[in-house]
Amino acid sequence: MPEKWYIMRGMLGTILRRAAMIFLCAVFALPHTHAHAGEWEILNEEVSALMERGEYAKATELAKKVLELAEQEKGRNHLDTATSLNNLASLHVEQGEFSLALPLYRRALAIREPVLGKDHPGVGVVLNGLANAYTRQGEHSLALPLYRRALKIVESIHGKGHPNTGAVLFNLAWVYKEQGEYSLSLPLYNRVLAIQVSTLGGNHPEVGTTLETIAWLHVQQDEYSPAMPLLRRALAIKEATLGKDHPEVGEALDNMAALYFQQDEYSWAIPLYHRVLAIKELALGKDHPEVGNALHFLALSYQGQGDYSSAIPLHHRALAIEEATLGKNHPTVATTLHNLAAAYSDQGEPSLALQLYRRALAITESALGKDHPRTQLIRKNLAWQHEEMGEADKAAAVRAGE
Repeated sequence: MPEKWYIMRGMLGTILRRAAMIFLCAVFALPHTHAHAGEWEILNEEVSALMERGEYAKATELAKKVLELAEQEKGRNHLDTATSLNNLASLHVEQGEFSLALPLYRRALAIREPVLGKDHPGVGVVLNGLANAYTRQGEHSLALPLYRRALKIVESIHGKGHPNTGAVLFNLAWVYKEQGEYSLSLPLYNRVLAIQVSTLGGNHPEVGTTLETIAWLHVQQDEYSPAMPLLRRALAIKEATLGKDHPEVGEALDNMAALYFQQDEYSWAIPLYHRVLAIKELALGKDHPEVGNALHFLALSYQGQGDYSSAIPLHHRALAIEEATLGKNHPTVATTLHNLAAAYSDQGEPSLALQLYRRALAITESALGKDHPRTQLIRKNLAWQHEEMGEADKAAAVRAGE
């Protein structure tokens, strides 16, 4: 058997998605510079309403017009112009347009700092937003000092136990986590948790999300025993507050199943993955990529038990979804092809396994390069399959990259 017969896709990834939604929140009140509502004020409120409803495309177009209006009527260095810059930048971040957001945040900061002072909450708004943009780009070293400044400001204004302080602490903890500084990250997340329990109550869904994030930190340090009780508590909170079929409950189940899977406890993982699959199908439809991901891990769980008759149809269904939504040459498709090949190999169908290994290898070589770890693993397992079939020459050719 190959050294590692399957390739996994993002363990505990749902924790990261949920946490990202938290650290993008604005955490300060924007400064108001007008005594009564004019055209700019009215349009700015409309931008905020569109943002809250998640209508980002409409909000962005309107925000551009509001910025132009502020620059024309109030000047390029007016505080209302800075507010418009900040709002437009935030919308670009929400849509993943970081290169557009960064210069807007920098302009807003350059306007506010001289007028309001470096420790004003309006400056904290921009610092937090700019740090978020850097974080989303993976520029953690640039984000870190900005979050520290934002935290100092918000603590001085609201105190150490305020929800706004908790939001910035979450952001700062996130960066430490991404840098692998778990000893710095964990105490901050515990502070966030204490703030949330104090201000929101112990059964709020955001408490569940923070519990999941803390569990993830333990998993990253191979500390499984403290992680599972945290995930169970998070699941209980979300089931009680959101209902058993809510997408966030599905994410909590996914995290629990992933932890069982990672410890090879497939009999515990399988029923959880079945629930995840049902929730995702209900929420997203049966052909969504996230449904394919749930099928993927459910198939691997059956495969881990040696139940190939259950695993193989699930792999095929995941493959069909991925090819339809991602394209036939996507690296995720290669992952499923590889794992399906391993199932056929273990079931005693080497010819089918070879075909699938070859397809997977061709995709990863093209998409990821010949030296990528995933490509190397597939090549190794393809060579192993040839050896198992007594084809030593072909195995040597595969290893040589021929």
